[in-house]
Amino acid sequence: ARAWLERQSDTPPDGELADIASAWVVHALGAHDGGRYVDAIEALDRALDRKPDHAAALLLRARLVRDVSGRVEAAHDALDAVPEGDWRAVVAYERGRSSLQAGALSLAIEAFAEASEHDARYVEPRMALGALAWSEGDTERARVHFEQVLAIDPRHAGARSNLGVYAEVVAERPLEAAAL
Repeated sequence: ARAWLERQSDTPPDGELADIASAWVVHALGAHDGGRYVDAIEALDRALDRKPDHAAALLLRARLVRDVSGRVEAAHDALDAVPEGDWRAVVAYERGRSSLQAGALSLAIEAFAEASEHDARYVEPRMALGALAWSEGDTERARVHFEQVLAIDPRHAGARSNLGVYAEVVAERPLEAAAL
């Protein structure tokens, strides 16, 4: 696939991929998923050479910076390059992930809440908010977030599993109180 992409022009003929920059992003995703981070960065560079404001390429670049280097500030700088518009929820979510990695829980919670506000159907920020509430011991708030996810996606396995754990915890509470 890489060799084919390297031979393509910026305006491919009908019947082929309409956007070579997007094809490079797909290649970068495959490289990233396969742990070939240098290849992923090279593919993103090719995508951004063809289309410097390619939002998906810029988002993946920020994610790679965060995941590979652990440099949260650099990841946030990379996110600043993503054009506004339809990507605001994803950018906020990625800022939340970076903040969480840096141990800035309050910033992560703000970013996940912002992502949820920008796109009410985006379940990942709500899952993150639920997980953070759970880790803080606020099982009721966690339950609310997981139920919101199921209202959006009734088949979401993570939310279903977390609510199952919640039900087990709630069922054990009277036993704990009686043991005292």
